[in-house]
Amino acid sequence: MILAVFFPTDVSLENWIDTGWFDREKVIYEKYLAEGLLTGVVWFTYGKNDGELAEHLQYQKKLDSRLNVISLPAVFDSPFGRMVYSFLLPLIQWKVLKNVDLLKTHQINGSWSAVFVKFLYNKPLIVRCGHVSSLLLIHKRQKIQRKKGDDLAEQFAFKNANHIFVPSRDACEYVMERYGTEAYDITILPNYVDTGQFKHMFHQDFHRDHFVYVGRLAEEKNIFNLIQAAADAEIVLHVYGEGPLLQELEYLVSKANAHVIFHGVVPHAELPALLNHYKYFILPSVYEGMPKALLEAMACGLICLGTNVPSINEIIQDQVNGFLIDGTEYDHILTAIERAQNVEATHIGQNAIKTIEEQFSLEKISQQEAEIITKLAKENRLL
Repeated sequence: MILAVFFPTDVSLENWIDTGWFDREKVIYEKYLAEGLLTGVVWFTYGKNDGELAEHLQYQKKLDSRLNVISLPAVFDSPFGRMVYSFLLPLIQWKVLKNVDLLKTHQINGSWSAVFVKFLYNKPLIVRCGHVSSLLLIHKRQKIQRKKGDDLAEQFAFKNANHIFVPSRDACEYVMERYGTEAYDITILPNYVDTGQFKHMFHQDFHRDHFVYVGRLAEEKNIFNLIQAAADAEIVLHVYGEGPLLQELEYLVSKANAHVIFHGVVPHAELPALLNHYKYFILPSVYEGMPKALLEAMACGLICLGTNVPSINEIIQDQVNGFLIDGTEYDHILTAIERAQNVEATHIGQNAIKTIEEQFSLEKISQQEAEIITKLAKENRLL
């Protein structure tokens, strides 16, 4: 059985490598190939050189040879061109598509390509999304109008899916209510953690009193309030990631006289050892889909603090496997930092590891997804 995966229109294999997502995202597909659930995987990406890059990775034994990457044709290499290609893809790539058995989207962006393929070639479709855009907008309390095309894409995908994967209970309830999805057609499938890599390691030189944040430097991550809280708490904060707010954040650090160190992006393969140098991880987001960085920090046994918002509060149980921040303002973050520092929290790190192993491990999530893939394959006589 061959699975085709459709990337968002603004994502390429090169993007995944540059942002450190490649190692994190490929592992589940290579697992299915190794176990024999799939005989092949095809990624339809939006980078014009992705095919050559994939061949190079396969030569270096960094990518399974049974994973075929279909590049964006060079003539479509522009923002407008990529959008045009997403509509023409089902026709342009017909030779590849006629040989695949099952379709899966990576996000809602670009999912229309997969829906068209479903109808043109009579293939079952799994719509997977790391977040539901219209729901995040509600959590953000966004006052501007959403683009009509975004709503249409979401509706088009969910209404035509054979099965839907959403990352959280919050998202599941929303999709069922808004789109009339039946419970048997939707599965809560959170992000996974490779616990063979992300695990507790003992380090002599770990930063006992230091806090670490890993993620994008974007508005929804609430880093401005985090920096102000870090300054008032007089803690050392290490920030890993990049984003459009870097210069503004650096200015705030100097103005607030905060002890914050910006490290930029690190390769995903280096994150397990890096996280193990810290005791505390903090995620002060205003809203989240299903935060991978939080799951990975918990897998390493860090004492994790996260805001009491949907998705995060489905992972953290306050003072059991982490600390919930009661609000998103800087004083709420400050209070949570002080609370975490004043509690003997050895058991919290241990419980965090247990939570990931039991609910969010690669083994657990891949088993859930494999059951749905097998079910759809039997229903469509692919097995």
